[in-house]
Amino acid sequence: MARHLITPLTFDDLVVDDEWESPGRTITEADVVAFAGLSGDYNPLHVDHEWAR
Repeated sequence: MARHLITPLTFDDLVVDDEWESPGRTITEADVVAFAGLSGDYNPLHVDHEWAR
């Protein structure tokens, strides 16, 4: 996996309307289930495909 180094910034380095692009990541069903387990958020809207329809 490629590593993307990020230059450390301080608050004073930030300017309104600055933009950054991340390398992106596809969120999988396993990610959603793992996050629900960690956060305790088992709202059917987030974890039940049929209910969310």
